[in-house]
Amino acid sequence: MIVDLRALTVAKEGKPRQSLDKWERAISSAHQALEMFRDAETKRQIQVIDEANAIVRKAMESLKCRYGSLTSSRIASDHLSHTIA
Repeated sequence: MIVDLRALTVAKEGKPRQSLDKWERAISSAHQALEMFRDAETKRQIQVIDEANAIVRKAMESLKCRYGSLTSSRIASDHLSHTIA
């Protein structure tokens, strides 16, 4: 479900808030990352591990603009440690 944040949050003058562009970019990045993670999982299931890992790295890069590199690095290392274990 895609929500147009501009329609939900409007300033008193009827103009969209300036921060909405950042939210929309973050949501767009999250949607792109989700599709990439799904693609990576498909690759992993057919044992194309190196390609799956490369896709995951790209997906994590798309999330960095929202969460920052330190947080996304922690998320990636936590995920990889769970999948290897």
